[in-house]
Amino acid sequence: MPTPGATKRVVRHPGVPSCGLGHELVLELGPELVHELGLDRTSYGREARYVATGGRRVVVIDDDPSIREVAAVALSAVGGHEVHTAGTGAEGLDLARRVRPDAILLDVMMPVHDGPTVLGRLRAVPELRDVPVVFLTAKVGSQDISRLDGMGATGVLTKPFNPLDLSAELAQVLGWPS
Repeated sequence: MPTPGATKRVVRHPGVPSCGLGHELVLELGPELVHELGLDRTSYGREARYVATGGRRVVVIDDDPSIREVAAVALSAVGGHEVHTAGTGAEGLDLARRVRPDAILLDVMMPVHDGPTVLGRLRAVPELRDVPVVFLTAKVGSQDISRLDGMGATGVLTKPFNPLDLSAELAQVLGWPS
């Protein structure tokens, strides 16, 4: 039974391999919890921002809107981070220049500019050169992980991911307290 006045967001994952989850996640946050978490969502087209009190500033770049949404809510609601999202590499690069993130979670396989290309462009921007980048990928073979590790990213996280564990996994890769 839904909570009166609750904010409900349904994120559907129809099992498409690029989506990485293959199930449905329903998030129902009562107004008290939204207020207590200090959570706010502001949208700008395909770019969204989730703000939680405290934490670090994280940019999520992924072409799959469901993955962006789940990652952003998980990192803000569970991890307490301020999260900004972008749907393309170009949007992500522009967004990172504006918000100066503490970390970037970057999808590997995207159309037009893939993750490694975006990483190279991030490293060419002096103010973003030292921002840690963590790849997010559905390719989980040891050869794939080794190849990605050799590209200069701080680490690699795999899809599918558990939304409740994502913040702790990111913190572990980055050496942040969880």
